[in-house]
Amino acid sequence: MAVTGAPELLIVMGASATPDQVDDVVARLEEAGCGAVVTPGREATVIGAIGERELTRFTVRDFIVEGGIRYVQFDATRASGFTEALRIAHLAEQHGVMLAPHTAPELHGHLVLATPRCVFGVESHGGPETDPLVYGLFREHPELCDGHLHLGDRPGFGLEIDWARRYRLMRLHTALHVMSCVVVAPVTGGNIAPDKARLDFDIDSVW
Repeated sequence: MAVTGAPELLIVMGASATPDQVDDVVARLEEAGCGAVVTPGREATVIGAIGERELTRFTVRDFIVEGGIRYVQFDATRASGFTEALRIAHLAEQHGVMLAPHTAPELHGHLVLATPRCVFGVESHGGPETDPLVYGLFREHPELCDGHLHLGDRPGFGLEIDWARRYRLMRLHTALHVMSCVVVAPVTGGNIAPDKARLDFDIDSVW
């Protein structure tokens, strides 16, 4: 919930949503008296967002062109990278849609700077307590101060990967894959950390 003069509700549709489903949700919210966004520039209290699990601009295109969303949460770290994210930003700008990168401020902060007319902001993935697995990937992190993300002045993304930690995670990750092949039972869950990992199996289902 973001309050800017009047409350706004951001509706984030999941990975399996289609443009028709987004339109249906918007229509239902309109019927309930919530208001909705259908075309750019319209006054609204319900805003649609999607895209964090989309892999390319082609799967995002229909949502942008048909006008069912106001924000695209494309995640350049999940697939396709920055080149694809810049293409999506260009398409979004043409249709009055804002690009709001999903997670990884260390990387997406640079995308925000690369498309200042289109980008809305960056979602954080948390800190060492809330998301230690991802946070520990890099040795240093940009600073968030007074609502501004301060990036370093080092070359490239200005980041150094903690390779010793990364290699420990890689070995445990591979071990979990091997275990899933050795144990002939459905995997129901799991967890991985720099010093240990586990898989949960539904053993009862195979006996």
